[in-house]
Amino acid sequence: MEPSAAMAPKPERQLPGGSASVPTAGLEPARLSAVILAGGRSVRMGRDKALLLLNGETLLARTTRLAREAGAAPVFISGREGVEGALPDRLPGHGPLEGLATALEAAPPGRVLVLAVDLPALDLPFLRWLLGHAGGVVPQLPGGPEPLAALYPTGAAALAREQLAQGQRSARTFAQAACRAGWCVAVPVPPALAPCLANWNHPGDWRAIDAPKPPPV
Repeated sequence: MEPSAAMAPKPERQLPGGSASVPTAGLEPARLSAVILAGGRSVRMGRDKALLLLNGETLLARTTRLAREAGAAPVFISGREGVEGALPDRLPGHGPLEGLATALEAAPPGRVLVLAVDLPALDLPFLRWLLGHAGGVVPQLPGGPEPLAALYPTGAAALAREQLAQGQRSARTFAQAACRAGWCVAVPVPPALAPCLANWNHPGDWRAIDAPKPPPV
């Protein structure tokens, strides 16, 4: 979904090697939407990760609340029927990149905060750090980019669709392509914020974090 024609014309930047130029202005309007990717099968966890409890709150409710507290509206829920903000995938069964692409198409022109549902340590300081950067932002960890706790401009929807049409379903590969195309920049995550991106994959991850803590001595 491209920004409306009423917006000012966007200057372009020539990519290295003389390849096609991409828009560089208009990628940071005030409008912020969000999508919570909650449609995973949770095979390794053995139960629905979106419904796991952390301090009495499901991960889905917690992540949705954080997105709203960060200023996002609307907040879409991908892969989850019967909940407020539910956004069905255009092509079901195509993984998180399909949910991401559908959200970029459905959101009003601006930026979309994309969050996986299984980030129990995610917090507002991390989101404020992320939102403090202009345009599209992909957090960069020592092991590579984190594409599912990132900001994408709605204009990158066509790139996501192009990748899906080519049979490419990796969100990480899409994030790298978006950075190469100029839709996003990769920004190293400060070491103090890196633990916010740890996710839950196995039952032990959940039990270790949500286990009752002994009272202080």
